[in-house]
Amino acid sequence: MNDELETFIRIYLHAEIAYDTSDFLRPTLLAFNESFVRHVKEGFENVLREGI
Repeated sequence: MNDELETFIRIYLHAEIAYDTSDFLRPTLLAFNESFVRHVKEGFENVLREGI
């Protein structure tokens, strides 16, 4: 897990938000700079691929 993904999860995916299906986190993520967004996406892909 890269630092950007860890930061995003720690700040935005606590229990009250993680199960929200209203898709409000997408605009929150996309409000960050392009590099951060790319790293978060890559981090999620790696976690899902490797099952970490």
